[in-house]
Amino acid sequence: REVIEETPPLAIIYQRLDDSRLYENHKEIIDLLYWVLITLEDPNLNSLKKEN
Repeated sequence: REVIEETPPLAIIYQRLDDSRLYENHKEIIDLLYWVLITLEDPNLNSLKKEN
């Protein structure tokens, strides 16, 4: 759950793809996104506003 809560919006990740530190600093997030977007047969993503 912690990884999901720390995941920035996909638009921000997309903007930072050229930054090599993105992978170093967010390895768990990248692994999760890979699993959801590539590995799963029928991915379903929803953006939610973080509650305080």
